[in-house]
Amino acid sequence: MNLDKASKICICGSCPSYFNCGEKLAFCLWESGKSKCIISEVGCICPGCPVQQELGFQKIYYCTRGSEKKQTV
Repeated sequence: MNLDKASKICICGSCPSYFNCGEKLAFCLWESGKSKCIISEVGCICPGCPVQQELGFQKIYYCTRGSEKKQTV
């Protein structure tokens, strides 16, 4: 799955931790992972995300902790 497709189906924008600062969504796929704007973990809906489910990802709080790949290393 590419970032453009993931951005269309991800649910980051509905997350209580999400802060819209113009970044692309689908933090789980970003190579660098973390958001440059989101700094507080106030709830996570990653486990219900179709991107996470389709790709079999297991981690959470991608916006603050980094991509699935980064958290797995």
